[in-house]
Amino acid sequence: MSVSFSNIVSTPGSATLTTKGDILVHDGTNPSRMAIGTNGYALYPNSASSNGLEWKAAPTGATSDYAPIAYTGITANTNSVSFTGIPGTYSSILLVATMRYSNAATVQATLNVNSNTTANVFGFFEARAYESTRDGSATQNQSDISIDSSAASSSDSGNFGTFYAQIDNYANSTKYKSIFFKSSSITIDSPPDQTLRSIIGTALYRSNNAITSLTIERLGLGSFVSGSSFALYGIK
Repeated sequence: MSVSFSNIVSTPGSATLTTKGDILVHDGTNPSRMAIGTNGYALYPNSASSNGLEWKAAPTGATSDYAPIAYTGITANTNSVSFTGIPGTYSSILLVATMRYSNAATVQATLNVNSNTTANVFGFFEARAYESTRDGSATQNQSDISIDSSAASSSDSGNFGTFYAQIDNYANSTKYKSIFFKSSSITIDSPPDQTLRSIIGTALYRSNNAITSLTIERLGLGSFVSGSSFALYGIK
């Protein structure tokens, strides 16, 4: 037997659709009328409502899992950049640095956590690639992490090294923290010779303290030059 729409809406116990945009729904016992929602609203399931549905404001654009926390752009030679008072409201934090040194030979920096000075806090492993050279190293009992990721002043003026570090469970106060990092840069030893440096590694911050501050500091001679930038993001 076929059932027409007019038969459904005239069934005893059902509501008649009266207004443009009305929706025919079921409340678990009988068909019922659900009035059109407000402009910009979308229909969502809600088991607590009488008919299992509700109108709610629709998202107003693309959402991101990354929330900016802080940013520092360098306009004059600077030896270090710090992020302090990091909120503990995210699952992870991501540090993104774009760096160039004023010194022709220096291409290294350090990442320090919570202004640590204890030598046995960090242990890390990194795999390195310099043009045709491939190697790796494991380092224990360090007070910070070495970053080999900045372009020296001998590189072309537009060359900057990049460094990324993600720290999961950074706000946890009962466990050690894992840090995953990667970096790359191009250096010019004697023009036109160029060397691509690429590193990927992982570190263990052997402390139960929540991470509330990060500092990147140049290692050796020179400073971070104008155009270098440092950004910290929270990952939801």
